[in-house]
Amino acid sequence: MPRTVSARRSISPTTLEAYRDRVRWDDVVWSSHCVDCYPGNCPFRAYTRDGVIWREEQAGTYGVIEPGVPDMNPMGCQKGAGWVTTHHAPERILYPMRRAGPRGSGKWRRISWDEALESVADGIIDAIEKTGPESILYETSPAQGGMVGVVSIARFIGLLGGIAVDLEGVINDFNSGMYLTYGKFNVSSVDDWFHADRILIWHMNPVYTRIPYYHYIAEARYRGAHVYTIAPDVSPSATHADVYVPVKPGADAALALAMCRVVVDEGLMDAAFVREQTDLPLLVRDDNARFLRQTDLEDGGRDDQFYALDEKTGEVVPAKRGTLRWGKRRPALDGAARARLKDGTRVRVRPVFARLREHLRAYDPESASAMCGTNADVIRTLARDCAKAKTAIMLGYNSCKYYHCDLMERSMLLFLALTGNWGKKGTGARSWS
Repeated sequence: MPRTVSARRSISPTTLEAYRDRVRWDDVVWSSHCVDCYPGNCPFRAYTRDGVIWREEQAGTYGVIEPGVPDMNPMGCQKGAGWVTTHHAPERILYPMRRAGPRGSGKWRRISWDEALESVADGIIDAIEKTGPESILYETSPAQGGMVGVVSIARFIGLLGGIAVDLEGVINDFNSGMYLTYGKFNVSSVDDWFHADRILIWHMNPVYTRIPYYHYIAEARYRGAHVYTIAPDVSPSATHADVYVPVKPGADAALALAMCRVVVDEGLMDAAFVREQTDLPLLVRDDNARFLRQTDLEDGGRDDQFYALDEKTGEVVPAKRGTLRWGKRRPALDGAARARLKDGTRVRVRPVFARLREHLRAYDPESASAMCGTNADVIRTLARDCAKAKTAIMLGYNSCKYYHCDLMERSMLLFLALTGNWGKKGTGARSWS
């Protein structure tokens, strides 16, 4: 018979006291981390010892917002929990320093605050006298923090006559495609991910960058949602997805437009949603590719009055300006008509959707596959699966870094439009934290 070894071990009082001393604290206070982690500001409990914070832990106490939907707790990540270590890290800079060796040598010497501020001020004055105030350039950063950093420094530079570069021009955290489509971005809160049946992680890596909120994606999977990660690389988010969809960097528009082509060709489109909630029924002039407006038809007309083609009568009728509902009218998505302009000439007009149908001809799955690298059958499967379910796109700030990012994002949102996937729970696109 094997000998039985007890798992219990005696701990010497000295060792036990040493362990207790390591975890001893004097007080517990609330804390958060606001710099470059907006707008989360996750609540933490900070444990202090001898007046110094030595440990933090998540401490969310949020209640249930919507019955049946998980709460926001615990809110926080290992970056926040490890924040206190940067306070005592040997590489933390606590005072001004001047380079004491060649650039890149890593040699520095400590200087006083007065010397540092005087050096900066002298440099500004020299630049103004030698070249002019416009030679002073302030390149901002979100890490400098709201009112205290960005605004106050930009104000100072502006008073001098210098140039403060727009933050988005520096880091480009600006979803232009989303703004052009919606007029805003972030159409829902993060807990709405839980309602989605299909989640497309597209230009985002939430396992790394949405740590306090990622549990909503995992919980959505528990209730049956399918998660797709669309990316050139197998990221940590791809590891936890149901399907990984590879795509060439910057070729996302071709993939999205091919998905739109499948939806249109196979009759998977939510036509009622398209007619009411998008501009695809509005008429466009063939001669200049601009919307037909009242200013085209009569003197003194409105520039924001648009028109559609009545499917029953074939007449050009004005779109309502007070509501998106068409009432008894049924705007056509295809077809054409002749509109009489105020100078007496007639021009051919067609719905935006008719022009879109022509544009999509170049994006059959096989042709798009050659552009984006995604298998044609995968494109069809992805389009069909998402067209029949509540679909949300996790659209991060990575797309903004690409040239023509507006077209990439608008192509993704076009797919949501064709399938009726915004303005409802579990749908739409989201970018920010």
